[in-house]
Amino acid sequence: MAREKIAFFINTSSFDQVTFSLAIAVSYAALNSEVNILFGYSGIQRLKKNIVDEIGDETDILIREKIKSGIQKKGIIKISESLEMIKRLGGKIYACPAAMALHNITSQELIEICEIKGMVEFIREDAKDAKIIYV
Repeated sequence: MAREKIAFFINTSSFDQVTFSLAIAVSYAALNSEVNILFGYSGIQRLKKNIVDEIGDETDILIREKIKSGIQKKGIIKISESLEMIKRLGGKIYACPAAMALHNITSQELIEICEIKGMVEFIREDAKDAKIIYV
């Protein structure tokens, strides 16, 4: 029986939305699904070194302090930790080159666990016959 295939398009940089999306991705990967994630226009910022776990202005002001407290108490997993779990479970994490260009991000600025892949190639190879989750 073929493994279930899940493709995530993450187009937000909001910490809470990315964290929740990655929790779903980790769960799918732990259940032996094939998980592929493409970080797009705003989401690409979450793949930058030194920014991946920041809780910035893109996250709703009403929950920023709750998120910080949750991370300190180990109740909320950092984005970088979720990405590493997904990778360990066989998932693939991609940065969209168009989004990189939009934000003037070079490949050297990206975290090491991601690869660069364009939208068309991602759709053709990684999202084909997959359940799609857009965030």
